[in-house]
Amino acid sequence: MSGIYTYNSGLPLRIGSTSTTGTSQSSYNATSSLSAAPISNPTGALVSADPAISNPTMGMWFNTSVIKVLPAFTEATNAVQYSNWTGPRFVNVDLSLAKQFPIRERLRLELRIDAFNVPNTLTPANPITSPTNTNFGKSIDAAAGTYGRQIQYSGKFIF
Repeated sequence: MSGIYTYNSGLPLRIGSTSTTGTSQSSYNATSSLSAAPISNPTGALVSADPAISNPTMGMWFNTSVIKVLPAFTEATNAVQYSNWTGPRFVNVDLSLAKQFPIRERLRLELRIDAFNVPNTLTPANPITSPTNTNFGKSIDAAAGTYGRQIQYSGKFIF
């Protein structure tokens, strides 16, 4: 029997937007006491407080009321990344069980069962962080590369 346990506490989120109407990307150089390092804000978003909430859900991952679209020709003075504002955590357990059965002196049969995502947990994708998107603040999909529980059976004849 063997297994792999994987845990990731979540990647940092950044306020993002594909639109920078009325703003110059080179004019931003924002800092915040909540941010680990100064990160530029080319997104056209105005943040009035830390957007992190204590119990995020897929329908409301962060406090969207503190993030507004920046008015045209206005320079942003806030950070786009906060130290306690992270995406969904990732938890996964994979297990394998294998047994070899001797048939003759040089012949063996190996039976194996592999189970992936044993607890069958959903890992949501990072939430939408663009204030102009209608799903702003929501995680609307499963994370890429994650699947429900999968079990595979295999046999190998060794000679």
